[in-house]
Amino acid sequence: MRIAVDTDVLLDLLVLRAGHVEPALRAVHAAQSQGVELVTTACVLQNAYFVGQRHYAEYWSLERWLDLLDSVELIGVPKAALERAVDYTDYEDAVLALSMQHAAVRMLWTRNAKDFKEFASITALSPEAYLAGTSS
Repeated sequence: MRIAVDTDVLLDLLVLRAGHVEPALRAVHAAQSQGVELVTTACVLQNAYFVGQRHYAEYWSLERWLDLLDSVELIGVPKAALERAVDYTDYEDAVLALSMQHAAVRMLWTRNAKDFKEFASITALSPEAYLAGTSS
């Protein structure tokens, strides 16, 4: 199984955002212990790097960034995803969702699940919701 990770969750992990980093870390450890592969796109990683350094500089850690890069695999962003994403309200989210569909990735960790409701093939949930589902 593969789970995609959205920018907001990556930022939680990168800059240790209070109230969000603990469940994100628990979800990562739970997924890894179950053999789940965490994936994302280069676009998402680039955005997380930019936002993290620019807006959370006092919490930024190059070591955490490199650890994150070791923890996720990249899925491709096909040209068709870039073209079709213009038809959606949130271009960035649409590129990720369409890339996930292309790579047959069906689950996404995000704190903005409502932004992915247009994509019926994707189960978008928070790390907390993932943990609740794995413990039941």
